[in-house]
Amino acid sequence: MTTCLYFNQICSRDCYVNCSTVQFFFFLISISLPSIRGPNEQHDHPALAAAIAISEQKESRIQDIDITSLNLSDRTNNLFLNTLLKGRQAATKDIVKKHRSVASKEHRELRILMNSRVTGQEIKAFFKKSKQLQSANIHVRSKRLRIDQCGTDLVERVLDLIEKERTTELNLSYNSLRNEGLKRILDLIQQFPALTTLCLRYNTLNFTNEHGDSAVKELASTLRRLPHLRYLNLSANRITRKLAEILSPMEQSLSLLDATCCMLSKEDIEYLSGSHHTRGLQHLRLRDNYDFGRNWEAAERLIRNVANNLVELDLEHCNLSRIQGVAARLAVLAPRFKCLRSLEIQHNFLTARDQINVVVEFGKCPTMDVLRLSFPIKEEDVFLLEDDDEGRTDREWFENVCKKRKAEAQHHHPGGNTCKCKLLIVYVYQEDLVFHSAEDQFVFSI
Repeated sequence: MTTCLYFNQICSRDCYVNCSTVQFFFFLISISLPSIRGPNEQHDHPALAAAIAISEQKESRIQDIDITSLNLSDRTNNLFLNTLLKGRQAATKDIVKKHRSVASKEHRELRILMNSRVTGQEIKAFFKKSKQLQSANIHVRSKRLRIDQCGTDLVERVLDLIEKERTTELNLSYNSLRNEGLKRILDLIQQFPALTTLCLRYNTLNFTNEHGDSAVKELASTLRRLPHLRYLNLSANRITRKLAEILSPMEQSLSLLDATCCMLSKEDIEYLSGSHHTRGLQHLRLRDNYDFGRNWEAAERLIRNVANNLVELDLEHCNLSRIQGVAARLAVLAPRFKCLRSLEIQHNFLTARDQINVVVEFGKCPTMDVLRLSFPIKEEDVFLLEDDDEGRTDREWFENVCKKRKAEAQHHHPGGNTCKCKLLIVYVYQEDLVFHSAEDQFVFSI
């Protein structure tokens, strides 16, 4: 008899590992074991108890039990693992012996989509059980695996333990891998054949130092072996003048490229402007790359080439104020955006006039949802734009001026696109306080 039991709830399908709070979301545990529940064991979650009870039915052959998004407690998770292993102190040889003793009997297969948590204090205990899990034919799978703030050693152990065939997303943020740590785990990363997403942000990688060349070559070789990769996040690592070497071995185009705070050079921007990797790009995040504004010719060519498919463009803190007539240049590009929903150009020290023109022109984009700007910081622009309200710099003034300029533009071009921007987020900061802690934020429609 075949039985399928589903607890149909929204599945996060994430496997999250954190050194302070290590969480494994979406465990896929496949076992072929005899009865696994002790006679006096109780569970603090009825769904888990039901799953184990059903697995013990001698005539049942369980296909799937989905208990994701049930937020099982640490105690329940430990109890479940120990139950699978016939107790906390079960020796590997005892499990193997027990498993062999039922070899002639009908084996029941249990696949559990499990949302569980393992705290940082228990991570060492969990890995002590890893050999027992393998000996008992229990396999850990995850569609989306996140490991952060764990360091190279723990990242390496998790990647070695996890089954790799079905993992599509791998997030290794904030692990301080450095170049040597990255090289240690690249062989494991390229063993994920279905990987579509790879995130290496905030790992203190420096590809410009004396050990950078070897790390770049090995990373490029790994990316070449991931034919399904579409989402790549390299943010907050120093990759100056190395982007072409990293990406060029890849044959496929990308859907997302996050190179935030990567100290991109003119050569990097020029490579992106003509690269086949950007042909189908939907999300481009280049914030905190100061050379972007210094090399507008290559930057403009890049924006022009990706505009047709782009959904998100992030140019925060990209030194756009160095570009003469930046608002007019952006306005020329605005009609090219057919799918754009989010544009971020805050913290670029743009004038009030420039920012209002950006609102008017990009407000015409048919799919635009969000514009993130910084409030005008030059008082002389306020006087020029709104003589009746000299000196006003409040949000109501900015909203009214934007609406007025848009109405004027529509009056002069009545046949143009009149689609409204659904949401406008404006970041407010003082002239001498440009850090995030000094910001205020408000929302209005236009």
